[in-house]
Amino acid sequence: MTSHALKLSRRLFTGMVLAVFIATWAPYAEGGTLKPIIKPVSPSAAMSVKASTDLVVKKPSWSSPPKAGDPIGTASVLNMTVLNQGSAAAGASKLKIACQPLGGSACPGDLDGTIDIPPLDPGQSMTYAWPPANLSEKWAPGQYRLTFSADVAHQVSELNEANNTSHLMFTVHPKITVEKAQDLTLKPKTPALAVSLVIPVQSPSEGSGHEVGQPLPIKWNKGPASTYPTVNILLVDAQDGQVRETIKNGAANSGAYLAWPAPQTYAWPG
Repeated sequence: MTSHALKLSRRLFTGMVLAVFIATWAPYAEGGTLKPIIKPVSPSAAMSVKASTDLVVKKPSWSSPPKAGDPIGTASVLNMTVLNQGSAAAGASKLKIACQPLGGSACPGDLDGTIDIPPLDPGQSMTYAWPPANLSEKWAPGQYRLTFSADVAHQVSELNEANNTSHLMFTVHPKITVEKAQDLTLKPKTPALAVSLVIPVQSPSEGSGHEVGQPLPIKWNKGPASTYPTVNILLVDAQDGQVRETIKNGAANSGAYLAWPAPQTYAWPG
């Protein structure tokens, strides 16, 4: 029997699968059939991406800013949201809230606590209100920082453990007390510049008579000059417009002056 070695070569073309054909040294009878051993090359293993969870705390927001003296958890409540932004479901976890005073009063006790978070599917979130109402505890003036830590007990295996914490800084301003005003009466403001305004008198009327030696009431409509606290009362000649007598300078603008004793020498034109 004779042994022979067989050389096989294959040219690669586009779209062909590479295979290596190995012919071993094998004894065979002359005129017999050669049977090569065929070993195809295995393709590379397929890559796979493992799904994972990722819990984050979105930035909290106040329903309204806290005010000094208000009960905790009533008018001012924080809205907090825990989100699973990963590609796999997250099991139950715990959210921790911690308060740190940055200036002023110490933190109210009800600002520290832990909330149980239920399992969250990918993209699912849960929103909570904080702190719980406590009518006996009040907001005190000061500056505070709240820290929110998701999965604080490390119950969930996450893609990124470094993004589990969020912070919120805020200030509670002191309450301002405004004293009750003692006098809210509005007083007319005297104009800075002198203004000449002629107001005709309503009485005495032209041609009327009066008793000598008795005060003659002078009355006028104060409406056109209501913003002026005082007026000057003048006796003016109806014929030439000349001032014959200054009856009263700085008389109260009340609409009447009752203290002018008209002289007998004056007669009303008629």
